[in-house]
Formats: sequence, structure tokens, C-alpha cells
Amino acid sequence: MLTLEELTTGADALLRAADKPTAETGADGDTSARPVTQAVEQVEMCDTDWRLRKGTPRMRNALAVVPTADRHLPDDPRSALRTLARQGVVAVVTAPATTPPDPALPKAAQEAGVHLLVPTRPCTAPELLGHLLRRLADASRDSIEQRDRLLDLSARLYRQGEGPGPLLHWLSARTSSRVTVLPARDDGTWADLSEHAHVLERLAAGEMRSAAVEAGGRHVRLHPIGSEPPHRVLAAVRETPWPGRHSTLIAHAAERIALLQQPLVLRVRERRLRQTEMAVRINVFQHLMAADVVRATRTAAPLSLDLFDADACEVAVMSCAPGEERSAVVAACDRALDHRGLVVMCPVEDTHVIVVRPQAGNRADTARPLKPVVAAHRQRALGVSPPAPWTEVESAYTMAFDALVKAQHQDDRTWVVDDAAPLARLLPAPARVWAAALLSPLRALPEADRRELCDTARLALMFGASRAARLSVRKETEAVRTGAIPGTAKARGAFDELGRNTIARKLSEAMDRVGLDHSRLGHRAVMDLALKLDEAASLPPNTAVPSLVEILAEPAARDWAARLLAPLEDLDSPARHLGLLATWAECNGAVQETAAALGRHRDTITRGLTEISAVVSRRLTESGHGQNDVWLALATDTGGGDLLDTLPARAVSPPGRGEPTRAGVRTHDTPVVVADGPGARKPPVPGTASSARIYNAVGGGKDNYPADERIAREIMSIWPEVGQAVAANRAFIHTSARWLAEEIGIRQFLDIGAGIPTPNSPSLHETVQRIAPTSRVLYVDNDSTVLAHAATLRSGSPEGRTDYLHADATDPDTILTSHELANTLDLNRPVALYLCALLHLIGDDQNPREIVRRLTTALAPGSYVVVSHATPDANPHLMDRVAEVYARDGRVNAQGVPRSRARIEHLLGDGLELVEPGIVSVHRWRPGEEAEADLPDSVVNCYALVARKNR
Repeated sequence: MLTLEELTTGADALLRAADKPTAETGADGDTSARPVTQAVEQVEMCDTDWRLRKGTPRMRNALAVVPTADRHLPDDPRSALRTLARQGVVAVVTAPATTPPDPALPKAAQEAGVHLLVPTRPCTAPELLGHLLRRLADASRDSIEQRDRLLDLSARLYRQGEGPGPLLHWLSARTSSRVTVLPARDDGTWADLSEHAHVLERLAAGEMRSAAVEAGGRHVRLHPIGSEPPHRVLAAVRETPWPGRHSTLIAHAAERIALLQQPLVLRVRERRLRQTEMAVRINVFQHLMAADVVRATRTAAPLSLDLFDADACEVAVMSCAPGEERSAVVAACDRALDHRGLVVMCPVEDTHVIVVRPQAGNRADTARPLKPVVAAHRQRALGVSPPAPWTEVESAYTMAFDALVKAQHQDDRTWVVDDAAPLARLLPAPARVWAAALLSPLRALPEADRRELCDTARLALMFGASRAARLSVRKETEAVRTGAIPGTAKARGAFDELGRNTIARKLSEAMDRVGLDHSRLGHRAVMDLALKLDEAASLPPNTAVPSLVEILAEPAARDWAARLLAPLEDLDSPARHLGLLATWAECNGAVQETAAALGRHRDTITRGLTEISAVVSRRLTESGHGQNDVWLALATDTGGGDLLDTLPARAVSPPGRGEPTRAGVRTHDTPVVVADGPGARKPPVPGTASSARIYNAVGGGKDNYPADERIAREIMSIWPEVGQAVAANRAFIHTSARWLAEEIGIRQFLDIGAGIPTPNSPSLHETVQRIAPTSRVLYVDNDSTVLAHAATLRSGSPEGRTDYLHADATDPDTILTSHELANTLDLNRPVALYLCALLHLIGDDQNPREIVRRLTTALAPGSYVVVSHATPDANPHLMDRVAEVYARDGRVNAQGVPRSRARIEHLLGDGLELVEPGIVSVHRWRPGEEAEADLPDSVVNCYALVARKNR
């Protein structure tokens, strides 16, 4: 099928309107110069009297060619044209192209309802007839081919159970239009068609089979989809009118799309069922991890799994190849075990599949059927635990997880763990007395709170805060309840957001209550051991409490440590590797500090630790029980006893039942320096408030402790508007960041004194990477609570990077020479250095001007320095009282030194040029929507500035 538009427009147009010159026909899109949408289905030749041959039946949408070589016209052309119109002719073409001798002829054609056309190039009537018939045949053939293509494509999609997406894409390309499916009920998608809402409603209700409308100068074809109302509506939009064959193609497509909806619905339902079943399986596994076999049994009942008839089980962990679809591996494992086990996608590791199988007495039962699954891909690996009671699935999973490290170095990429019990199970009864004494401060809590705190801390110590969050039964249950299926991006985001910060905070709280620092490896190892021994036991009066030295001197402990470290003898230079481990333990498990202590490159240390991990089956580069076990083995080994000297006295020799211990404060031991030299970090003194946590508290955050809250309340009693000052400071940070990223084009940001993320305020990297995903951000802070939040500060686009460095602002050399800075920022290119709410925490005796000079000297020209600083200029009495709170009795880990405008400008030194508007109150620096510029300066009491380094 053709239309008159196709015959009269374009470079290959055959016809034009008889009363228009060729130069005016369709060249500029003038629709008045040409017919537009009239269809042409057949072409017939007339005689010189403008009559069709005798016996011609009534036609439909015909085009009549009239020979005019002798310029002969019928006696009554109006009557002849009306007769042709009654016979189904829609247009008459006179050939050859000559100006009609009768100027009234076009008007007569208009009155008869037919178009009067002429050829665009010289030709006879028979030649024109041949051209038109060929064009009509080509259009018919093209229409048939496109319909066949439509049928083939829809049939393939139907067989594959796919939705209509590929068909819509093909249809858009074929018809030069935008094709979409509108929902059955208006959700705002119909906004562009609001003037035709009644048409859409009738289509959705099934009252119309199709519609053609115009909206915003565009031509729209509408067809209902489906057999039952309310119908979805297929909408196809073109800038130009629709050719007839394209309209027909759209109508046929609507029918095929309706057929494709059914398999799509079924496939979606099937996928949701599979996801729901996997969520239930994961929930069963999480209950087993929490040793709650009763709930695991009840949860597993709908799955028809005969798991709990046996008294014991084996746990296997299979690592998939990078990028491999885990659902296929799950199905393969399920088939290999003949569906006699619990197979789940690991909620912690995106590439792991976990298998829990009842133990039938054959030690190799689980490994043997799974080996072919491992062999099917050379990058898969399998670790299998020894048999374990159902109440010890957590321990079995840990051993299987560790076995993967060794499995990856085996020929068959499989490793079955020998029957090796963990240290806590091997120690004699006095060890439980030591654990109960160490954990005795936790008994002051209500039992439910103590249990939750201990369970959370144990999980965090075993797997790290991020992994523990994903293993949390409560978070998983909530995700299932809200429809966020585990393994999807939505659920993973929920786990990270809801769980990680809470678990890190609870770990810190639990360890702080017993006088330990969660940021130190040795402290975590001791807390891990104590919780595994017995966190619930109470001490009878006058019980003799053994020391940790005595416990680790037991033969069982020494044998355990010897077995764990024995594989080091199989490595080249065992003494060198043991020395590396000892230094690593002394440096708190920090790779960068270990490299500095040994005078080697960080990558060399990482390779050495990876090599050791493979032979001892413990992961040394990730926080968790692997690090804890190796630290305890080194402390137990004859050559590693010095590690115990780095522990607080209370951890080594806990007080007896009658000795008072205030929750969160050590009453009888002193801080221990773990390493000397620049950048060495000391454990924070328990009970001392942190400037970062105080800032978090006055800003409305929850990441703080009673000591911080007390100081925050005292400050707020003096300065009730301090929360507004914090909000103004955060607004300045993001206003300046947007200005630097959008208008200046800065793509590197160094934020020293980053602090804890505050509620309802994005982090710096979120602001700049929303503008430019390639931006790179390095956060620096020395607060242990900020360290616990480091995982939330590590993110970014594939092109960009965001990282965290645990370092002190008063030691700029450590910052500038750190591996984290070298990996994140290029100091040969401009950097935005953020020193916000920081310099007023550094006293004059620490030479803040020199700190700023050292940092800015390392920056390239074109870099910027962003500063916010507390000031007494607007309210001296108030700020003096706040400074007294910080200085009183050493209760805060930093000084509070508000400075005047002149002293702040002095800190900048030479080589920095202030950017307009200079040094102003923090809420007046280019205020945007987030700022409240009408606040009095005496409420905010903080200056802000941005300066450019010119040389």
C-alpha cells in the first residue's frame, strides 16, 4: 500500500499537484502543496474521455492515469470527475505533464473530492502507469516482508518467553517513530497526550479498537493491547503523517504484543517464585548461623528438605568464576546432590554458593559429587568443612570459607578441611572463667540487650561489619517482608545502609564496655576468643581468674598454634615469612605500616600475606576471624609472646568479681603505644569524648557514646543554636564542592578531618561524583569511629575512586606519602584540599600554619584550599565558654581554639589567593538553597573561605 504523500514528496517523487510548480512541491514540507495521507491501493488507465474501461468493478483507493497527449478534455469534466470518484478513484493524473487548458479544472476536481496530479518529469501515460505499478508492487512486497519479519520476531520472543522490548525497538526503527506501551491506568506517562485523555480512557476500556490523533504537532497512532480491559495502549509517534503500510504494521504489532504479554507475565512470576524460594533458603541458613536450629527447621518446612534427620552436617563453599551467573551454579550443585541439601547464594560474597548437607557418615560425601561442578569451570573452587553439629554451622562455614584459600592452589581446586577444632573448643574450663571475668561489665545490661550486643559483636568479629550486616537474620527478614529479594541491587543496598553502621557501632560499644578498642587487631582477637568461650557465664564469689598468658600456655593452645603455623615451613624462607607475620601483627594488621616497618613496598607485603594465607587457610588481608586466629597463634607461639604485652592489663588479667569496672572506662590499666615514630597511633583513652563524635551528636547523629553526648549536651546548653552552625558548615562544604566541580572543573578532592557522615546530608564524594562521576576523593581522619565508617566512605563510579586514610592531620608527611593518597590522587594535577571544622581543633603549640604550608606546598598550581573555622569575632563570650568545655580536665581528645579573621588569614600563609567573597561567615559564602543566609553571625560563629594556589 502507498499513500499520495509517498508519491508526491521526496527526491524520487513521481507526482505533484497540478496547480503547483515543481519547485514548490513538498520541498519545504508545505503540506498545502501536496496531498498527505490518502492511501493508494491500485492504479488504472483511463481513455481520452476520462473513462475507465468497460466492466471495471468499483475500486477502493484507486489512482486513475489520464492520457492528455492531444490535449483533449471531456465535454463535461466535472461530471467525468464525479463518476471516477463514485468508482473509487481518489486521484487523477494527467500525462504528459502539461498545464491544464481549463484553469477551472483543479476546482472541479476539488468539488468532486479527488486530487488532480501531474508527473514530476516528462513521460507518456503508459510510461507513468508502469512507474506507478512498479512502485505499488515494491510497496506491497516491502509490506509483506515487514509483516513476515514482525511475525518471525514475535514468534521467537514468544518461544523464548521474552517481553516485547526487542519488538518495540525494531518497530521504532522500521517506522521512523517512537513506539512505547502506555500503562492501563494513567500514572503520568500520558502527560503529553493530556488533551486526548478521553480517547485513551476509551481505548483502555475497550470501547475503541484504534485511534489516530495529533499531539504537539506530532502524529500518534494508538491501539489497545490485550483481550480484557483495562487495556494497555500501544502508542507510536511520528513527526510526519503516517504512511498507510506503516499504520498497518503498527496495528499488526499491537496484536503480537498482546500475545507476548502472557509468557512475560508467567516468566516474571516464575522468577519471583525462584527469588522467594532463595530468600527462604537464605533465611534458613542465617538461622543456622545463629545456632537457632528450631527456627531453621520451621522455616525450612515449606521447602520439603530432609535436612535435620541427621545429627550433623557438612558445609561447603563454592566460589564461582568472575561474572558467572550464580543461579546456574546453584542449580548445578542442587542436581549434583540430588536435591538433598540446602544450596543458597551467599548473602555476603557475591561470587559464593553455600551448600549445607546432612552428614551421612562418609567423610567425602559432599566433596565427591560437587567435584564435577568445580571441574566444569577452571576458575571455580570448593572448600568443605569437617562434620559439625547443627548448632555449630557458623564454625563449619568459617572453616569451609577459609578452605577456599587453599583450594585455589590445588590441582582439582578442592580442599576438604581435616577435623581441626577451633581454639575456643580446645581450651580447658579455666578459660571460660577468664572470658566471664573479661566480659563481666556486659552483665550490667538487661539480658535481651546483652544477648543482642554479644551476638552482633561475635558476628562482626568473625566476618567484619559489612559481611556481618549481610548475614543478619533481622535485615534479611525485613528485606523479604518489603519485597527486596537477596542478591538484588535493592536488597544489597538495604543491607549495607541498614546493617553495616549499626553492627560497627554495636561492636565498638561492646568492646568499649569491657575496656577494649575495636580498631586494634589484638583487642579484636581477644574479644573474639572471649565471646566464643562463654559470654553469658557469671563468676561465683572469690573465683580465681586465670590470666590470658596462663590460658595460652596450655598444651592444647600451643598444639593448636603449632598446627596453624606449621605450613609456613613448606614455604621458601620460613623465617622470613614468620618475621613478616610478626611485624604485621605488631603493626595492627595494617599493610602500609607493615611495609614501612620492613622498608618494603606495600605490594610486596600484600603478596607475602597472600602467600601465607594460602598455606595457613586464613585470610590476612580482610578483617575477620582469620586475622584473629593468626594473631592468637603468634601470641601463643614461643616467639610471639611479646604481643600479649600490647594488650590492656584488664584483658590479660581480668579483675575478680568484686573489682569495680565502670562501663566503657578502664579503671586500672594504661594506654599502650603499639608503634613509635611519625604517624604512630595510640589507643584512645576510654571515657574520653571524640571531637568527631561530638560534632556528630550536635548535628543530630547517632554515632556517639555517653561521653560524647555529655559534652554535646553541655555545649548545646551554652550554645543552643550549635546545630544550625553545623548545618551551615555542611551546606558550605557542598556549595563549595559543587562550585569547584561544576565551574572550575576540579576532579580531585582531599578531605582532611572528614568526620562521621551526618544524617540528612550527603558525603563530599556523593556531591562531586553526582556532578562528575570521574571525580576522585580521599578522606582522612584519625578517629577510630570514623575508621569504623570507612566502608561507607569508599565508593565511586568505575572511572572515579573514593578511599579513606586513617591518619592524623598534625602529621602531613604521613598523609602525603601514604599509599592511599598515591592510589587515589595525582598531586601533579589540581586538587581541592578541604580543611573544614578542623584547624580550630589544632592548638597553636602544634603549629597549624606549618601544617597548612606543608600540605599546600605539595599541591599543584591551580589547586584550591577550602577552610571553615570557628571564630569568637561575633560572640566572644560564648566561644570562650565553648573552648573551656573542650579544655576542661582533658575530657575531649582535641583542643578548641576559635580564631579571629586575621589569625585565620595568617594560617593560609603565602601563595594562596582568596576567592570572592573572601573570608565571610560560613553561611554567607555564595549561599544556595541549603544555606540560611539570614542567620545572625553570632549564631553561626564560623568563618569560611576558598583560596587558590597560583604558584
